[in-house]
Formats: sequence, structure tokens, C-alpha cells
Amino acid sequence: MDGLLIPIIGIVVSFVLGFVCLVVPRLRRFLLAALASPFLTSMVFLSSAFVLADMNPAREYGAAYIPTGQEHDPTKLDYGLWVLAAMATFALSSALAYGAQRLSITMLQSALAGRPFGDWLSKRSWFGLAK
Repeated sequence: MDGLLIPIIGIVVSFVLGFVCLVVPRLRRFLLAALASPFLTSMVFLSSAFVLADMNPAREYGAAYIPTGQEHDPTKLDYGLWVLAAMATFALSSALAYGAQRLSITMLQSALAGRPFGDWLSKRSWFGLAK
């Protein structure tokens, strides 16, 4: 039951950050990243926690388990990779969501201005830097 709280906390944090991004005009360009990243990170955190919990089947099944010699509890490296996966998910999903929002806004602005559809690509690179 407590594993269910992790995505719920991720959703709440997403909505709070999304609201802050909507209220503060300078942060509106980060809205999609603020909505997506905390929830995706909480899902990766939860699924990785399930993997770590099931690393030692002898602990889960008790005396009914027949040991194979490959059982071990999670090591410091396993825990480090768990945290690193969550941080990498947050960074990557933030960057991709920011890029997608920026790209879609640029495409929409060029379409509303009556410019040709591919005109936005010829004047900008994918990250908004002038060529």
C-alpha cells in the first residue's frame, strides 16, 4: 500500500509545479517539463524499488525456497544505480519535455503567422539557437 503513495506524491508535485509555472510568467516555458518529470521519476523510482526488493528470493519465500547460490541482498552499487536512474529520468524527461514544448510552440507560432510550415526549421536549430 505504501508503494502506491510514491506515484500519488509524484502527481501532486507535478500539479503543484505546473501551477507555479502557470502563475509565474517567466516559468511558463517549463510547464510541460514540470508536469511530466516528477511523475515519470516517481514511476521509475517505484519500479526500481520493486526490482531491489525482489533481488533476494530467499528472503521473500523463506524456508520453501531452494537456494541456487546466486542470491544476495542489494549492494551499495545497486542502491546507487537506483538513485542514479531516478535522477537520470528526471533530467532526461525534463530536457525532452522542454524541447518538445519549445518545438511545438515554435511550429504553432510560425503556422499562425502564415509562414510556410518548414520555415521554422530552416531558421532555428532543434535547441533554439540561431544557425
